[in-house]
Amino acid sequence: MSDTTPDIQDDYKLPHDAFFKATFAMQDFAKAFVKHILPKKLVAKLNIEKLTVEKLEFRDDLFRGLFPDIVYRVPIKGVRGSVCVHTVIEHKAQNDQMAIFQLSRYVMQLCDHEVRTAKEQKKLNRRFRLSPIIPILLHQGLSAFTGPTQLADMFYPVEGTERYLPKLQAVLVDLTKIDEKRLPRDPETPELYVVLLIMKVIFSKDRATLLSKWQEILDELKPYSEMPKYRRLIRLFWYYTGYNTTKLTETDYKEIEADIRKNTGDDTMPTLAQIFTKKGEAKGKADGIIRTLTKRIAQPSEKLEEKLLALTNLEQLDQLFDLALDCQSLDEFENLLAQVTM
Repeated sequence: MSDTTPDIQDDYKLPHDAFFKATFAMQDFAKAFVKHILPKKLVAKLNIEKLTVEKLEFRDDLFRGLFPDIVYRVPIKGVRGSVCVHTVIEHKAQNDQMAIFQLSRYVMQLCDHEVRTAKEQKKLNRRFRLSPIIPILLHQGLSAFTGPTQLADMFYPVEGTERYLPKLQAVLVDLTKIDEKRLPRDPETPELYVVLLIMKVIFSKDRATLLSKWQEILDELKPYSEMPKYRRLIRLFWYYTGYNTTKLTETDYKEIEADIRKNTGDDTMPTLAQIFTKKGEAKGKADGIIRTLTKRIAQPSEKLEEKLLALTNLEQLDQLFDLALDCQSLDEFENLLAQVTM
């Protein structure tokens, strides 16, 4: 197995999106995920072992300067040259009705990138073909995803126009709907199951469930606890849990911490107090934004306050504080909030 688990030794700030990007960028995880999520007939035609995680940045007027969450490039068996299959994965920790539209922008920009490259290499001829692109929407949260998963469903329904609309059907992986027993497992890649498991249960309001799943994760990875790759993965889980869960008690955290140290021998792992210090910084910044909006404009709605208090990215919170000083209405601020946290 390749050792590609990210080194997050000093990063205690681990919101849902950061955890997703860190884990789904792991080479072995990516191969196992694609192998188990895509249709078997398609997987049989792909050279999964040569999958690569692409680092791409796209720019346009609406989503300028943003990276697609994850893009995998998978060669096709028996096909030479640059043609491959791309999978573009968009992660959502909330019910985003615009997710498929955002995915469609990334798909078209990938196509544009291929056309530009072919033109530069003087390969834009009658034999040129675009690489197939499969959009995947991965959702975690408190409730099931209800947004459209096909671009055509975003258009106003007018009889007779259906055949002319772009379809762009995304694969929906909704962790809120998948029973834990049906989460994919791979005997050579234990991280596939445990990553999806913790993403599924992290929103649980039941303390007993969180504790039991943590123990299950440790049991799953215990046979590999001597490997640096899995020690770092467990540390990643520790940050993720400590930063995003409010249902566990201080005693619970101390017991989990003791179990981790016992299983991995990791004596450098940060304590609960260090992680909570970072959480406190985020809450303090969010409270400051709420006070500023209240003083300058009006008391934010309960929903807006919840969105702000749920943020853990300190850089985003600093940016939002500056915007709270300049915006002219709560509606304007909410639009800016959506752009900053997209």
